[in-house]
Amino acid sequence: MNILLAKNGIKRGPSYQCLIFLGYLSIYLSIYLSISFCSYLMLNLFIYLSIYLSIYLSPTVCMYICMYVCIYLSLYVCMYVCMYLSEFVYIYLSIYLSIYLSIYLSLCLCVYLSIFAYSLFIQSVHFYISVHLSFSFLTLSVYLSNIVHPSLITLIYLCV
Repeated sequence: MNILLAKNGIKRGPSYQCLIFLGYLSIYLSIYLSISFCSYLMLNLFIYLSIYLSIYLSPTVCMYICMYVCIYLSLYVCMYVCMYLSEFVYIYLSIYLSIYLSIYLSLCLCVYLSIFAYSLFIQSVHFYISVHLSFSFLTLSVYLSNIVHPSLITLIYLCV
């Protein structure tokens, strides 16, 4: 390399070595920062994803549990009324009462859960914004690394 530089009349000085050093340093830093930012963003993404899944699954599971609780409660009321009154007319009354109680309790609990889910909606909007910004930053870093790497390689090649 020194022979080629000497033939072309290019002197190898401190500015040339500094340029080569800066080129290698920028390539190393861009690779290192890309890998570290990708791993950091993936970690944050998994944390936000787990928070979002816990927020989403908790109202859904609560709705199913409340629905089953209402059904069991209505059946319990039905059996209790049937055993307590033990007349044929009151059996139908207890069945209708149990159906009414199950529908009423399901609707009330769904209303309370929808209010609870609305308060969690604000947190999910924050999650969507953070994921969108993370993906935007990741796309920008990949795009910049695709642009910066070839330009640095051509700059180093031209300097050599």
